[in-house]
Amino acid sequence: MFTRLRVGRSLSIGGIFLTLSGVAIGALGSTSYASSVGPGSVAVVGNPGYSTVDHSCDEYRNGYHIIMSGLDYAAGATVDGGDFGPITITFSDGSPAIATFTDLSGGTTAHFLNNTVNQDGNFTIVSAQMTFPTGSDITGLNQFSISDPPCGTVVATTTTEDPPTTTEAPPTTTEAPPTTVQLAAEVPLPLASTTTTTVVKAEVAAEAPQAGSSLPATGTNAGPTAFVGLLLLTQD
Repeated sequence: MFTRLRVGRSLSIGGIFLTLSGVAIGALGSTSYASSVGPGSVAVVGNPGYSTVDHSCDEYRNGYHIIMSGLDYAAGATVDGGDFGPITITFSDGSPAIATFTDLSGGTTAHFLNNTVNQDGNFTIVSAQMTFPTGSDITGLNQFSISDPPCGTVVATTTTEDPPTTTEAPPTTTEAPPTTVQLAAEVPLPLASTTTTTVVKAEVAAEAPQAGSSLPATGTNAGPTAFVGLLLLTQD
């Protein structure tokens, strides 16, 4: 009986192990399967509500960078822009934009870019989708998502520090008192003395000597005589 129980326990444990292993296999298998697509299929980005805040940008793919990875297509097929339609982007403010195919990397990842709309500021993409065109060689994909925002929408973190407090004494300015020059009072110079000489000419009428005058008449002046005198008056 002990032996049977032991064997039963072993079988039970083995069954649990197989069950857990099956779950693990199933989980791993679900991540490896790509979604089947084809011409006319619509692919929708898996991370809507993508905000440009708190993201870094790719300066080599500066713009709204969208990727489609895990692509599946037939062997020998050439994958290029003709295998993908334009991606229609809608922002939270209602503005639209288009991202187009740029290149294929690693053979399984397609890159799309819009570098013309809402390149500066903070924006949120509410939806983005693409319809595979007729003639597309893509038969499956794994992930379709927004990868990077434009560099103009990325706000760098700025650390604000208080400037050091510096107390400086105001410069001392010594000004010499204004020089006052007092001019001496002018002493009036003496006026040049002006001498005016006035010549007064006095004329004395000669009177004939009265009768009985004792003045003799001599020489040639025996007749009536005239006395003329000059009076010089000097005025300063």
